[in-house]
Amino acid sequence: MPKLKPTLNQADIELLEKHFATKSDLKPFATKSDLKPFATKSDLKPLASKSDLNQLATKKDIKLLHERIDLLEINIAKTIALPLENHQKRLTRLENHLRLPSIPIN
Repeated sequence: MPKLKPTLNQADIELLEKHFATKSDLKPFATKSDLKPFATKSDLKPLASKSDLNQLATKKDIKLLHERIDLLEINIAKTIALPLENHQKRLTRLENHLRLPSIPIN
């Protein structure tokens, strides 16, 4: 008795289509050729790694730097304020003594 080849009928095909993706189901997905223009893992290796990024300043570091800069500005202003005031007084006395017209300071 010759061996019969199994055949698929429409009901079998519909059952298979419910469980497996068909060619038309996969059309919206990217193909290998669609992905060629994008960077691969080897393309990205020369760029910064996690260890490189860990050496950069964090948001916390930058916040601390801003606070330190603000404190330095206050210190500088306090340090310069008195000598500057004394300098301005001396200039005013010289202008008065020499009878020079005073120039307004902006």
